[in-house]
Amino acid sequence: SHSCIISLLEDKTIVLDVGCACGDMGRYLYDHKNCKVIGIDYDAKSVKIAEETGAYERVFRVNLNHGAEELDQFRKHFDYVVVGDVLEHLNNPKKVLTDLAKLIKDNGFMIVSIPNIAHGSVKINLLQNKFSYTETGLLDQTHIRFFTKQSIIDLFESAKLEIIRIDEVTAPFEGTTENASTRSLPSKVVKFIENDHESYVYQYIVKACKKSARNINGKSDVEEFSRLNY
Repeated sequence: SHSCIISLLEDKTIVLDVGCACGDMGRYLYDHKNCKVIGIDYDAKSVKIAEETGAYERVFRVNLNHGAEELDQFRKHFDYVVVGDVLEHLNNPKKVLTDLAKLIKDNGFMIVSIPNIAHGSVKINLLQNKFSYTETGLLDQTHIRFFTKQSIIDLFESAKLEIIRIDEVTAPFEGTTENASTRSLPSKVVKFIENDHESYVYQYIVKACKKSARNINGKSDVEEFSRLNY
């Protein structure tokens, strides 16, 4: 998903990296795309490591579940606000999206990656009464929110954000961290899952703008769609 996100960002732009972790994306944007980057993360150790990369102008330690007053100084400051695999960890994703949208320039964009709970591996396991949290992946033990494509669209709509592009990162049903197996399922059930396009989507990457900026950006519908293999 990070490769897809990076491909959507223009060179020499101002970027807010939400959930920057140890700063790998920020370092790439700084080194290869000549971007000015500000980062936020909740983990203190990650913030320190990100600061030490030298790629970020500033890195804030922020708990988005408790608000982000530290960022009020950056209203309409960023060309892009990147939210990489963060919303699924939050109590109120709608409020966070609404607050972060205030930080985007009138002609700026929000780029968000979100895991897809409708992936085939989860469906297969649920049919066998399995829903086990894991260290990483769709059922990461720190995930408290789960999304499908439609609920993502509804979320952005409720936050008054206009989706103009949706990309997909795909993955097979078996061989992911969810440890799914179709062997004990009836062939008709497996076929039904296989025939559902969303069963192959592991993550969605959404590009959106503020609805008030629709005329500035000149686009009001989903402009492009692509798939990336996991």
